[in-house]
Amino acid sequence: MSERPKQPGFFSKLSDSMGYGNRWEKEYDYVMSLSDEEVKKEADEERKKVGILPEPTSTIPKNPDTATIVPTLDATRGALQKRREELIEEINVINAELAPKVATVAPSPETTALLTHESTVEKRSWLETVESFTTARGSKYTVLPDGKIQRYKTNGYEVIDGDKQKEPFELMVFFPEWSFIVNNAPPEVFKALGNTKETFKANFSSKFTGRVNGYKGYIVNQAGQKLRTTQEVLATEGIVWAVILKEGEQTPYVQIPVEKQPLIGRSTLEMNRIFEHDGSHSTNRHVGNEIISIKTKS
Repeated sequence: MSERPKQPGFFSKLSDSMGYGNRWEKEYDYVMSLSDEEVKKEADEERKKVGILPEPTSTIPKNPDTATIVPTLDATRGALQKRREELIEEINVINAELAPKVATVAPSPETTALLTHESTVEKRSWLETVESFTTARGSKYTVLPDGKIQRYKTNGYEVIDGDKQKEPFELMVFFPEWSFIVNNAPPEVFKALGNTKETFKANFSSKFTGRVNGYKGYIVNQAGQKLRTTQEVLATEGIVWAVILKEGEQTPYVQIPVEKQPLIGRSTLEMNRIFEHDGSHSTNRHVGNEIISIKTKS
């Protein structure tokens, strides 16, 4: 051990000034006589007295031999990989045990309603519960006993005689709220029909009703089959679509999911067939305005 440098007289002067005689000088000489290992040992013992663990001694050599370290790391990596595979297997077993239990738990009506964008009330046939509803431009729609819908034009307060629709509508669906369209329609729909509410609806109406040459609208199920009546719409599982076809093309010009139930804020979309004496018929299509009030049957 290299000899530690002494500072004779320093502790003597300090101790004398504090009245301790030569005590500090003796302690200094004792400490300076200790080896590095002895100093560390005494320091560890002092730490133990006050509850502090000795400083850990690293077992990693300063210049490790790569040939001995790499196999150790490979073994550790292999053990971790094995444990990972064991944990995955345990998770798979747990999932297998839970799956039958989860499958038997039916979602609440509220959860189902949120997932299908339909309220719990809408699950009932509105043809049985709704007496009539009124739209923003004064049209009144009344549900008839056979499930068809009669449209009247009004001045906002009472029915105007003589302005009754010739034929009741056989099929009625409802255009989604504008906020729903804005948040869910893909860009190509806005490109085809416009970005504002007024332009969007005007372009949809003119093409769906056939007022624009070469275009015609239909109400179809997810398989693309045409629906003729409101009862068929209500009996259809899944989404019902309003599609506009362009003459000579198989792919729809545009298609929009429509609602099956009337709600305030939704617009009417209706169709009926006008039959002639010879048995032929034409289809009347009408895109109405937003519903502002609904009267239910007492």
